[in-house]
Amino acid sequence: MNRMTRLFVGLTGLLAASALTGCRGTPFADPPIHLNPNMDNVTYIQGQEGNPHFADGRGMRPQVTGTVAHSAQADDNHLQEDGHTYRGKAGGGWATTLPMPLTEEVLDRGEERYNIYCQPCHGQTGLENGGIVPVRAGNWLVPSLHGDRQRSYAVGQLFDIISNGINTMPSYRSQIPTEDRWAIAAYVRTLQLSHATTIETVPADVAKTQQWAK
Repeated sequence: MNRMTRLFVGLTGLLAASALTGCRGTPFADPPIHLNPNMDNVTYIQGQEGNPHFADGRGMRPQVTGTVAHSAQADDNHLQEDGHTYRGKAGGGWATTLPMPLTEEVLDRGEERYNIYCQPCHGQTGLENGGIVPVRAGNWLVPSLHGDRQRSYAVGQLFDIISNGINTMPSYRSQIPTEDRWAIAAYVRTLQLSHATTIETVPADVAKTQQWAK
Protein backbone atom coordinates (compact mmCIF):
# COMPACT_ATOMS: atom_id res chain seq x y z
CA MET A 1 0.00 0.00 0.00
CA ASN A 2 1.56 3.28 -1.10
CA ARG A 3 1.63 6.51 0.85
CA MET A 4 -1.39 8.11 -0.88
CA THR A 5 -3.57 5.02 -0.31
CA ARG A 6 -2.68 4.91 3.38
CA LEU A 7 -3.48 8.61 3.71
CA PHE A 8 -6.87 8.15 2.01
CA VAL A 9 -7.80 5.20 4.22
CA GLY A 10 -6.79 7.09 7.33
CA LEU A 11 -8.81 10.20 6.41
CA THR A 12 -11.84 8.06 5.59
CA GLY A 13 -11.66 6.29 8.96
CA LEU A 14 -11.25 9.61 10.76
CA LEU A 15 -14.32 11.08 9.05
CA ALA A 16 -16.41 8.00 9.89
CA ALA A 17 -15.34 8.11 13.54
CA SER A 18 -16.17 11.81 13.72
CA ALA A 19 -19.62 11.22 12.28
CA LEU A 20 -20.39 8.47 14.76
CA THR A 21 -19.09 10.54 17.67
CA GLY A 22 -21.27 13.45 16.68
CA CYS A 23 -24.43 11.33 16.59
CA ARG A 24 -24.00 9.50 19.86
CA GLY A 25 -25.82 11.10 22.79
CA THR A 26 -26.78 14.28 20.93
CA PRO A 27 -30.06 15.70 22.35
CA PHE A 28 -32.75 16.56 19.83
CA ALA A 29 -35.66 18.78 20.90
CA ASP A 30 -37.73 18.53 17.70
CA PRO A 31 -40.40 15.83 17.38
CA PRO A 32 -39.47 12.74 15.34
CA ILE A 33 -40.08 12.84 11.61
CA HIS A 34 -43.23 10.97 10.57
CA LEU A 35 -42.70 9.66 7.09
CA ASN A 36 -46.40 8.82 6.81
CA PRO A 37 -48.38 10.84 9.37
CA ASN A 38 -51.68 9.52 8.01
CA MET A 39 -50.77 6.11 9.44
CA ASP A 40 -49.38 7.45 12.72
CA ASN A 41 -52.29 9.71 13.62
CA VAL A 42 -55.55 7.96 12.77
CA THR A 43 -58.88 9.41 13.86
CA TYR A 44 -61.10 6.58 15.04
CA ILE A 45 -64.88 6.67 14.82
CA GLN A 46 -66.44 6.36 18.25
CA GLY A 47 -69.65 4.49 19.05
CA GLN A 48 -72.80 6.29 17.79
CA GLU A 49 -70.61 8.96 16.15
CA GLY A 50 -71.69 10.32 12.78
CA ASN A 51 -69.57 10.28 9.66
CA PRO A 52 -70.38 12.40 6.60
CA HIS A 53 -68.36 10.04 4.40
CA PHE A 54 -71.36 7.68 4.25
CA ALA A 55 -74.70 8.52 2.66
CA ASP A 56 -76.68 7.70 5.82
CA GLY A 57 -74.31 9.77 7.97
CA ARG A 58 -73.60 6.91 10.39
CA GLY A 59 -70.12 5.96 11.46
CA MET A 60 -71.11 2.51 12.73
CA ARG A 61 -71.66 0.36 9.68
CA PRO A 62 -74.25 -2.44 9.47
CA GLN A 63 -73.38 -5.87 8.13
CA VAL A 64 -73.15 -6.18 4.38
CA THR A 65 -76.50 -7.20 2.93
CA GLY A 66 -76.60 -10.92 2.21
CA THR A 67 -73.89 -11.83 4.74
CA VAL A 68 -74.41 -15.37 6.01
CA ALA A 69 -72.60 -16.77 9.05
CA HIS A 70 -70.97 -20.11 8.34
CA SER A 71 -69.87 -22.82 10.74
CA ALA A 72 -67.21 -25.13 9.38
CA GLN A 73 -66.51 -26.65 12.77
CA ALA A 74 -68.02 -26.55 16.25
CA ASP A 75 -65.96 -24.03 18.14
CA ASP A 76 -66.52 -20.64 19.74
CA ASN A 77 -65.33 -18.72 16.67
CA HIS A 78 -68.15 -19.87 14.40
CA LEU A 79 -71.91 -19.80 14.14
CA GLN A 80 -73.49 -21.04 17.35
CA GLU A 81 -76.84 -22.25 16.04
CA ASP A 82 -76.73 -25.63 17.80
CA GLY A 83 -78.72 -25.00 20.97
CA HIS A 84 -77.63 -28.28 22.55
CA THR A 85 -73.93 -27.63 22.12
CA TYR A 86 -73.81 -23.90 22.89
CA ARG A 87 -76.75 -23.30 25.25
CA GLY A 88 -77.35 -26.64 26.91
CA LYS A 89 -80.93 -26.77 25.57
CA ALA A 90 -82.65 -29.64 23.77
CA GLY A 91 -86.30 -30.39 23.07
CA GLY A 92 -87.52 -27.17 24.70
CA GLY A 93 -85.73 -27.78 28.01
CA TRP A 94 -82.34 -28.46 29.55
CA ALA A 95 -80.34 -31.15 27.76
CA THR A 96 -79.98 -34.40 29.66
CA THR A 97 -77.13 -35.69 27.50
CA LEU A 98 -73.80 -34.39 26.29
CA PRO A 99 -73.45 -33.14 22.71
CA MET A 100 -70.53 -35.54 22.29
CA PRO A 101 -69.96 -39.16 23.35
CA LEU A 102 -69.20 -39.67 27.03
CA THR A 103 -65.75 -41.25 27.17
CA GLU A 104 -63.03 -41.73 29.74
CA GLU A 105 -61.02 -39.07 27.93
CA VAL A 106 -63.87 -36.54 28.33
CA LEU A 107 -64.08 -37.24 32.07
CA ASP A 108 -60.29 -37.00 32.46
CA ARG A 109 -60.37 -33.65 30.67
CA GLY A 110 -63.28 -32.54 32.85
CA GLU A 111 -61.41 -33.49 36.02
CA GLU A 112 -58.33 -31.59 34.87
CA ARG A 113 -60.31 -28.44 33.98
CA TYR A 114 -62.39 -28.73 37.17
CA ASN A 115 -59.25 -28.78 39.30
CA ILE A 116 -58.01 -25.64 37.53
CA TYR A 117 -61.14 -23.50 37.46
CA CYS A 118 -63.58 -24.95 40.02
CA GLN A 119 -61.52 -26.56 42.76
CA PRO A 120 -60.39 -23.24 44.36
CA CYS A 121 -64.01 -22.56 45.40
CA HIS A 122 -65.72 -25.95 45.37
CA GLY A 123 -62.84 -28.13 46.52
CA GLN A 124 -61.83 -31.43 44.97
CA THR A 125 -65.01 -33.22 46.07
CA GLY A 126 -67.53 -30.39 45.66
CA LEU A 127 -68.57 -30.15 49.32
CA GLU A 128 -69.85 -26.91 50.88
CA ASN A 129 -67.04 -24.38 51.32
CA GLY A 130 -64.62 -27.10 50.24
CA GLY A 131 -62.12 -24.83 48.48
CA ILE A 132 -59.42 -22.49 49.71
CA VAL A 133 -61.22 -19.36 48.49
CA PRO A 134 -64.26 -19.54 50.85
CA VAL A 135 -61.99 -20.67 53.67
CA ARG A 136 -59.86 -17.56 53.32
CA ALA A 137 -62.84 -15.28 52.63
CA GLY A 138 -64.44 -16.36 55.90
CA ASN A 139 -68.02 -15.20 55.24
CA TRP A 140 -68.40 -16.38 51.64
CA LEU A 141 -70.71 -19.38 51.34
CA VAL A 142 -70.12 -21.77 48.44
CA PRO A 143 -72.96 -24.33 48.33
CA SER A 144 -72.28 -28.04 48.06
CA LEU A 145 -72.55 -29.64 44.64
CA HIS A 146 -74.23 -32.60 46.35
CA GLY A 147 -77.38 -30.89 47.64
CA ASP A 148 -80.78 -32.04 46.42
CA ARG A 149 -81.21 -28.97 44.22
CA GLN A 150 -77.74 -29.25 42.69
CA ARG A 151 -78.18 -32.96 41.97
CA SER A 152 -81.52 -32.24 40.30
CA TYR A 153 -79.87 -30.06 37.65
CA ALA A 154 -79.76 -31.58 34.18
CA VAL A 155 -76.29 -31.73 32.69
CA GLY A 156 -77.31 -28.97 30.26
CA GLN A 157 -78.12 -26.71 33.22
CA LEU A 158 -74.73 -27.46 34.76
CA PHE A 159 -73.19 -26.42 31.45
CA ASP A 160 -75.25 -23.21 31.48
CA ILE A 161 -74.13 -22.34 35.01
CA ILE A 162 -70.48 -22.82 34.07
CA SER A 163 -71.03 -20.71 30.95
CA ASN A 164 -73.06 -17.85 32.44
CA GLY A 165 -72.52 -18.05 36.19
CA ILE A 166 -75.06 -18.10 39.00
CA ASN A 167 -75.41 -15.94 42.14
CA THR A 168 -71.85 -14.93 43.10
CA MET A 169 -70.26 -17.41 40.69
CA PRO A 170 -68.98 -15.57 37.58
CA SER A 171 -69.27 -16.67 33.96
CA TYR A 172 -66.45 -18.81 32.60
CA ARG A 173 -67.59 -18.61 28.99
CA SER A 174 -64.63 -16.46 27.93
CA GLN A 175 -62.08 -18.57 29.83
CA ILE A 176 -63.14 -22.14 29.13
CA PRO A 177 -63.87 -23.44 25.59
CA THR A 178 -67.27 -24.98 24.91
CA GLU A 179 -66.13 -28.62 24.86
CA ASP A 180 -64.22 -28.17 28.11
CA ARG A 181 -67.32 -26.70 29.80
CA TRP A 182 -69.25 -29.82 28.80
CA ALA A 183 -66.40 -31.98 30.10
CA ILE A 184 -66.54 -30.17 33.45
CA ALA A 185 -70.33 -30.60 33.60
CA ALA A 186 -69.90 -34.32 32.97
CA TYR A 187 -67.25 -34.56 35.69
CA VAL A 188 -69.45 -32.68 38.18
CA ARG A 189 -72.24 -35.17 37.51
CA THR A 190 -69.70 -37.96 38.11
CA LEU A 191 -68.75 -36.39 41.46
CA GLN A 192 -72.43 -36.24 42.39
CA LEU A 193 -73.04 -39.86 41.44
CA SER A 194 -69.95 -41.07 43.30
CA HIS A 195 -70.97 -39.16 46.42
CA ALA A 196 -74.51 -40.55 46.60
CA THR A 197 -74.11 -44.01 45.09
CA THR A 198 -74.19 -47.43 46.73
CA ILE A 199 -72.30 -50.62 45.97
CA GLU A 200 -75.44 -51.99 44.29
CA THR A 201 -75.19 -49.38 41.53
CA VAL A 202 -71.62 -50.36 40.63
CA PRO A 203 -71.37 -52.92 37.81
CA ALA A 204 -70.51 -56.32 39.25
CA ASP A 205 -67.35 -56.76 37.17
CA VAL A 206 -66.03 -53.33 38.22
CA ALA A 207 -66.80 -53.99 41.88
CA LYS A 208 -65.01 -57.36 41.68
CA THR A 209 -61.98 -55.87 39.93
CA GLN A 210 -61.72 -53.12 42.57
CA GLN A 211 -62.35 -55.69 45.32
CA TRP A 212 -65.41 -53.76 46.48
CA ALA A 213 -67.76 -56.74 46.27
CA LYS A 214 -68.40 -58.76 49.36
